[in-house]
Parts: sequence; structure tokens; C-alpha cells
Amino acid sequence: MAELKISIVMLGATGATGTQALNALLGHPQVARITLLGRRAMDGLNTKGTRVDQHIVNIDEPDTYREFLPGHQAAICTLGVGQPSKVSREEFIKIDKTAVLDFATTCHEA
Repeated sequence: MAELKISIVMLGATGATGTQALNALLGHPQVARITLLGRRAMDGLNTKGTRVDQHIVNIDEPDTYREFLPGHQAAICTLGVGQPSKVSREEFIKIDKTAVLDFATTCHEA
């Protein structure tokens, strides 16, 4: 039986949790491709000749990443505020709730 290969789109890979998740995915033999979406590029990640694509997007605007979603079988979101006490309640909700729900909705639509 052929081994199932999947493509994953991921939002929030630059944080502590996202970095750990990405490292686990990179070592998984069933992961064929990973598309990273984020506010900034991941430091030290060389994507040349790899199965990883990176795109800088506006996490508050799904239209900035909608085009990168088709063709993936799974979506992972590790987006979040690392230290909620250092941001306003509005900023916390914008990132930890609204952006996450927007990503889920947009992935479902794709």
C-alpha cells in the first residue's frame, strides 16, 4: 500500500509552539509539503530546495493568504500572543480569537 502524503498549511510557525510543531512536521515522513503563513519570515529557515514555502501575510486580512490555501489536506494554527499581559485586551482578542477564527473559516472555504 502506498504511503499517504499530505500537504499542510500553517499559520503562526514563528512562535515557540509553532516552531516545535514545525520541527515535528519536518521530521514526519507523511508530510509532503508545508506552507507557512505569518506576519514575518521564520529566522534561520532555508526553504530553497525543500518542501517548505513561506509567505508573509497580514493575519488580520484573510484575502492576503486565501490564494495559498487550496491544495492542502490539513491546516494548523499555532497563532497566539505569547504573553497576554503585555498587550491590550483588544489586541489579545484580535490575535488569539478573531485571526484564528478567520483562518479556520477561510481554510474551510478553500
